[in-house]
Amino acid sequence: MNDSKNPINVDVSVSAKADLAPIIKATPKGFKYLSFLLFGKREANLEKYVRLSKAQTDVDEKGVLEGRLIFNAKENTLLPTPQNLKEQIVGAIQDEEIQNLIACSIKAAENIKEGETEKEPSQDFINRWRNDAKQIHSEELQNIWGRLMAEEINNPNSISLRTLDVVKNISRSEAELFVQYLKYICNGRCLIAYKANESDPIHEEYRVFLQPKPIINRKDLVTLRDAGIIVNASSTDTLSGNWSPLVKGNKNIYYISTINYCFYVFADKVKMIPRVHFLEFSKAAQDIFLILRQDKNIRQYNKQDAIDFIEVIRQDLLDCGAKHIYFGYIENYDQIPVCEKYSL
Repeated sequence: MNDSKNPINVDVSVSAKADLAPIIKATPKGFKYLSFLLFGKREANLEKYVRLSKAQTDVDEKGVLEGRLIFNAKENTLLPTPQNLKEQIVGAIQDEEIQNLIACSIKAAENIKEGETEKEPSQDFINRWRNDAKQIHSEELQNIWGRLMAEEINNPNSISLRTLDVVKNISRSEAELFVQYLKYICNGRCLIAYKANESDPIHEEYRVFLQPKPIINRKDLVTLRDAGIIVNASSTDTLSGNWSPLVKGNKNIYYISTINYCFYVFADKVKMIPRVHFLEFSKAAQDIFLILRQDKNIRQYNKQDAIDFIEVIRQDLLDCGAKHIYFGYIENYDQIPVCEKYSL
């Protein structure tokens, strides 16, 4: 990667200042788990060559005399001196963090577009991203993290520092949960809140008081809210808004879009503008959506997803007088796609 084109550098500096006495004094079992936490799986068997070695051998005697090893007469074991152990820990931490940073940088490099802009992302953003990327180990999150940097390089000042804070704290399961609800995300800014109840000819006037069917269950809602994805406090704390107006050819339409599809109705075929009831997304969630919609592995043609979405908004469309809706797979987000007709 050329620094002039990509300001991501691999420069990890780690200092081990912690008191290592508790580690040196740990029991054999305790030391085993401490070495696993500090060194990872690759060095989890560290105790094999730092414990239970007899001081009678020439090699061990030399190590003790040179001050590289400490003989514990009570345990009849050998341990590295604190400074030697520090060096091993620092090396292991640096190695893991550099690997994480390189993996995230590779994901960024794969998605950087040449010649998009003359501007560059701020040094504050680069520093924050580089510092946090060292801690991102999951491949799924490394993909998101790399794409965030690529998007900021392609379009400077498009990704906020707050988004980095949110993404840094999102777990793999939370990210997978977000992806699970992608087909119900509207215009990249909100999640459809519920499926309206069908009309009851006998008790039509009371339909509004019936409890609608939520799209997201309570457990998932709380998870995404706590992860900084959904702003609303509860499933009943919903907002509503009109579909967007647009001129298609010589006709006025109202449209709404998901990650894969655009849906619209003709303005002269409805008695009022269709509305949607939604849960609000945070700015970070909107940024994440922007990143995910560029991922070809996520953005795939699936007509059933479009039909599922239509069924969720079907009653709201019927209420505004619509008899048909048009939908099409989005190839270019700057254009309304070629659509097919779907009867309600």
